[in-house]
Amino acid sequence: MADASTSDRPPFKVRDEVILEAQRLEESTRDSSKGHHCAAEGWSTRSARLGIPTAVISGITSLAVFAQASKDIWWVGLIAAVLSITVTILTTLTTVLKPTEKENAHLTAANAYNKLNNATRMFWSIECWTANATEESMAAKLNDLVAQKDNLNQDSPQIPPWAWKEAQIRIAKGEATYAVDKAKPAAPAPAPIGPQPQA
Repeated sequence: MADASTSDRPPFKVRDEVILEAQRLEESTRDSSKGHHCAAEGWSTRSARLGIPTAVISGITSLAVFAQASKDIWWVGLIAAVLSITVTILTTLTTVLKPTEKENAHLTAANAYNKLNNATRMFWSIECWTANATEESMAAKLNDLVAQKDNLNQDSPQIPPWAWKEAQIRIAKGEATYAVDKAKPAAPAPAPIGPQPQA
């Protein structure tokens, strides 16, 4: 049996379906935002773990080379050689992995998903309940929000599995839930739109 078209459904049923789909979109954008935040945090940590030792070891190597030049101490030269190799390895890792670029890309994506998440929540929790919300306007707005998410999915870096797992753990702990929503009473039942049949 074919699905009924939008115009064949009661108006309140259409709004309910739009709201359900918008809530799915809100959940998806919340998860993506949190995943990108976790990825940005992870790449920031990697950047610090590579960058700080590189700077410190490079400074020590320079000092050791200077000490070796001023005095003929064989073990200082050996330490300088080992440190020089270590600096080369860390610098190469930083160049290849580009942790700062990845951190910035994920942070930009996280903020974009969060913006879409906020717009989606405002849509289903406020706009869908206004007196001038029609089936057509709600469907058009939902289509626009979904298109924005599709564009973000295409333009954003992929969330690494480790960041996605971390995001899910943090969401389960309530990090993505506002305090006002924890104490919020249940949403009212949707009111029908348009004329109702007389009993």
